[in-house]
Amino acid sequence: MSKPDLDALKQVVTATDFDDDDDLLTSFLDAACAHVETFLRRNLATDFPGGWPKPIAQAALLLAAHFYEHRGQLSEASESGMPTMVKDLLAGYRSLA
Repeated sequence: MSKPDLDALKQVVTATDFDDDDDLLTSFLDAACAHVETFLRRNLATDFPGGWPKPIAQAALLLAAHFYEHRGQLSEASESGMPTMVKDLLAGYRSLA
């Protein structure tokens, strides 16, 4: 699977029938992808040149959806700053070196 894109995120947040939030969704997706890479301590383009593993891509989509659905609110998240489900999807890919 490749890096998640706007169309995939729009399906996750059920925003496929309008374009009003495209810029906002894109910014949340960019932030989520950057946060995932930072959390994993990896350059995903280099480490996975054939495309992101599905759990990593799904985690980035879920994190971006979380940002979108909870914008302006404080939400429960683990100490890493992301929902536990996202952290669990990423756990096996995190570089500890």
